[in-house]
Amino acid sequence: MSHFSSQKEMFEVIASDNLLLDKLIYDEMNSDVVLVKQIASYIVKSGGKRLRPKILLLMAKAFGYEGEKHIILAAIIEFIHIATLLHDDVVDQSDFRRGQPSANAEFSNSAAVLVGDFLYSRSFQLMTRVGSEEVFSILSDTTNRISEGEVMQLMHIGDSNLSEEKYFDIIERKTSCLFEASCWLSAVISGVNEEQIEQSRKYGYALGMAFQMVDDMLDYVADAETMGKSLGDDLKEGKVTLPLIRLMQQGSEQDRELIRQVIEQPSEAYLVDVVNMIKNNRIIDIIQEEVESYTSQACEACSYMPNNVYTQALKEIVVHAMSRQH
Repeated sequence: MSHFSSQKEMFEVIASDNLLLDKLIYDEMNSDVVLVKQIASYIVKSGGKRLRPKILLLMAKAFGYEGEKHIILAAIIEFIHIATLLHDDVVDQSDFRRGQPSANAEFSNSAAVLVGDFLYSRSFQLMTRVGSEEVFSILSDTTNRISEGEVMQLMHIGDSNLSEEKYFDIIERKTSCLFEASCWLSAVISGVNEEQIEQSRKYGYALGMAFQMVDDMLDYVADAETMGKSLGDDLKEGKVTLPLIRLMQQGSEQDRELIRQVIEQPSEAYLVDVVNMIKNNRIIDIIQEEVESYTSQACEACSYMPNNVYTQALKEIVVHAMSRQH
């Protein structure tokens, strides 16, 4: 039975840490360059879930960590995440993020890219405060992998032959590795044993994979207002994700031909046809089963952590990630 009646309640167990995180984020966004401060504030206030830093805080608490480094690390993770979103929206030419104008639409592409760079460099400044070579190594490797994932995705825009293996490689780098790093860092600063470090990484990896797979499904089946972005954005941008890959594998020859055409020459006109094909071939049900496999792995990893309210919250985040609508 659930210990928490809502997602909000899950995070109330780290309410005091969250306040410290908020303060640090606002302090560190400060810059005497007005536009930097303006855009950074615009992004931070745009209503993001801050799921990655919250998971980091929860896991540190689950392992009994009592210092202050987890607050600094949570801010670093959030800055890296925001920087990737700023750059993503420019690359994807997105006009909206979370239901409101994206930073690049509101200010300019150039300003969004440069403020993304500022947040990356600020995160590396913060790393020096933690004073750990291992932490620095994890974070520098992670930012590098994220960049590689973005480039890989760009290389495969409009690629109707994208393999399932390559898709999973892209989402592991682009999304999962930041979840994994968040959990790994908590375990490292908490000084837990090697098995627990490994299991914390497994939790983050599995949750990140499930999270992105659900995100890719929602692009075809969610309510646009709930999502805060247009339905079929991936299709319009020529991004090949798992629903389309599965449709290419399991649809009729006619389905495959249409999908190939839409991927190579993106058009909103075919969105309804594609959504119907996804429904008729039960693609979402099939992917949902795989998502459950990842969420099971994440829940299993929790059994290696101390049995406390923070670990319980980590388990329930997994369940929520699988059933979310946005």
